[in-house]
Amino acid sequence: MINIRKHINFILRLLSLLLCLCFMRNNTRQKTDFHDTNKQRDDVHPQMESNSSLNELILLWDTKVSEEDKQKILSAYDTSLHILEEFDNYMLCMADTSDTDTLIHTLRDYEEISAVDYNQQIELFSNFDPNDSSPCSIESNRSDLQYAQNIKVFPSSSRYVDLELSKAWSYYNKENSKTRQVIVAIVDTGIDFEHPDLTDHMWVNPNEIPGDGIDNDNNGYVDDIYGWDFYNNDNTICHYDTKTMTASKEDNDDHGTHCAGIIAASANNQIGTAGVASNIDAKIMSLKIHGGAKGKGTIGNAIKAIKYATMMGADICNLSWGSTTYNQALEQTIKESPMLFIAAAGNSGANNDEIPVYPASFTLDNIISVTFVSPNGALTVKSNYGATSVDIAAPGVDILSTVVGGYRTFSGSSMAAPHVSGIAAILYSSATKLYPSNVKEVLLMNYKPLENLGSLTYFPGIPNAYACIESMELLKRDTKKPSISVKTGYDKGNLTAFIEANDKGNSGIRIVSYQPGKKALDDFKRGTIGTSIEEDRLEVAKAGWYTFYVSDYAGNEVVLPYEIMDDNQAPTITASYSTSLSTNTITISATIKDSKSGIKSVKYLPGKKTVKDFLSGHEGIPLIEGSTLDLSNHNVTIQVTEPGPYTIYTSDYRGNKTVYVIDCEITPITDFKLSEESKSLSIGSVSRLDVDVSPRVNTDRLYYYSSNPSVASVSQWGLIHAKSKGHATIYVQTSSGLTRKCRIIVSK
Repeated sequence: MINIRKHINFILRLLSLLLCLCFMRNNTRQKTDFHDTNKQRDDVHPQMESNSSLNELILLWDTKVSEEDKQKILSAYDTSLHILEEFDNYMLCMADTSDTDTLIHTLRDYEEISAVDYNQQIELFSNFDPNDSSPCSIESNRSDLQYAQNIKVFPSSSRYVDLELSKAWSYYNKENSKTRQVIVAIVDTGIDFEHPDLTDHMWVNPNEIPGDGIDNDNNGYVDDIYGWDFYNNDNTICHYDTKTMTASKEDNDDHGTHCAGIIAASANNQIGTAGVASNIDAKIMSLKIHGGAKGKGTIGNAIKAIKYATMMGADICNLSWGSTTYNQALEQTIKESPMLFIAAAGNSGANNDEIPVYPASFTLDNIISVTFVSPNGALTVKSNYGATSVDIAAPGVDILSTVVGGYRTFSGSSMAAPHVSGIAAILYSSATKLYPSNVKEVLLMNYKPLENLGSLTYFPGIPNAYACIESMELLKRDTKKPSISVKTGYDKGNLTAFIEANDKGNSGIRIVSYQPGKKALDDFKRGTIGTSIEEDRLEVAKAGWYTFYVSDYAGNEVVLPYEIMDDNQAPTITASYSTSLSTNTITISATIKDSKSGIKSVKYLPGKKTVKDFLSGHEGIPLIEGSTLDLSNHNVTIQVTEPGPYTIYTSDYRGNKTVYVIDCEITPITDFKLSEESKSLSIGSVSRLDVDVSPRVNTDRLYYYSSNPSVASVSQWGLIHAKSKGHATIYVQTSSGLTRKCRIIVSK
């Protein structure tokens, strides 16, 4: 089939060469709005095309929400919210209500839901017309058709601003004998994978057998050979008009094919154009999210496509589309990917500092925002700009590249972004274990200034490919695996795993996630499977085995299976009591300890009770009046008035319970005698006053006091201290009111 297509395309190119050149001249004249840089920018109304939202919602569930709680929330909206698809903590739902905005605000009030957004439609950033599927087919031996070198695109064109690619290729080929394959994911329309200028640079899934109807690599997609069509949810990738073998008008894939050609169209094959990264082993992964008659796409499909690219090991992701509506789920997905994202800044002539365009305006270390310039090196009236929100510019007017079945010129930031993606691919090819923030830094710092940009972009120029390649020694490799440790803890009723993840290299931790059960590294699919952990802790509903995963931005990853142990140990209670016959009260002093989850409640009941007595209708007496609770010191004090047995009950936050029975008896002292009725002491001496009580086993208390403490004082244990010359009387009294005395004479 591929050979037949090549012959057909070859004949068509020969027959249509003259018609093509005429078409491009006319097409250029029709797009004067992309060239008119003399028009005042202040006259441009910064407004993108209206971006209507579908009545679909994207929900991101909190990482600690249980399946039971999730279903409880969803059941409350079973008539207004219908699940369309779900994976990890992502859920796409159809909102069946006339007031979707109110539904969104209501859902955002749930702590269990971290984000709720519309599944917005997104637009392509070029003058691409999906209803115009008439390509120009070109056959030529002329090297000046290599638009990527920015010499002459075709005879009638003006000179392009120069990315210094010719010098970059020469230097790279001389300095780099060993290179690696680089995968560039194009999240866009589909791509003509049989195009003769692209077929050698298409990524092919090495673990999938074409046409067998089996998901051989177990990634959730059947026969995903070149990528996946998320718009149609199949593996078709490209849709053809069967009569002309050009793009289908019902589902046009020219835009994505055009971006692919800018990045990696084959060089030195005597046809068409040469891509920016055609000098390396660059492979294009086709991830179609735009389709239909109008070429529309959705955020939901974009998220799935990015997760697919991450899972399958892509290095770079080209995003030539956007929306003025912020979407947290999209930002989180990009943030958690190890890829470098190159995003088009938009074509509305707007200031992105004031009206952000997403994803280009996400302030992330792994994304580059790109606007476009005309051949004279200036922004067009359609070029978006932003001193802080747009990183750099690249050529984007009348860019000749591949389309389905041929070649065409498109203009816009959609065409600028792939130029930068191509240069990034060359950098990535020089070594393994690079990471996006460092590649981004090298690429942006080596820009070629354009005086017309001024302060309209953060780096006022276009990438200098030669300077970037010369600076490859600044690229940093991170080959060290991150580390992860877990320990079980308890936060009141919550069973908690505390996670510590550390990056051992330079790239930084990109994602920490988990799955229930014992899992292997491959089960996480480069971090696209599993629930992410936003903080350094995870609250789980039940104990058991969990597998924790951590990855850095260089792709180093590690897993740790860990058993979270529940608190199955009951608290402990020890207690004693004392009485006060004068006030007719009994004071019970208890020490209550729990070594894990902590004490949740303390109660008591009169009598000898069991745990069941506190659970079967007898709630027990909580510690209120006359009682104190100081669990920081593990101490509890309970005051009662009636003698007899009392049962103290306690439970911890994991439901472990225990009781302690203490028998409080009141036995007063009926008689007692002092060892002496009088005593002579010298100043400074100490003497004990012994007491003989009856009965010897009692609950009474003895109180000691002196009539003249300045002469002789007495402690609560009956120790007499002689202080000065004179007389004093030491009184000993029981709680029941019995009193005895001893006369003290202190001399020198």
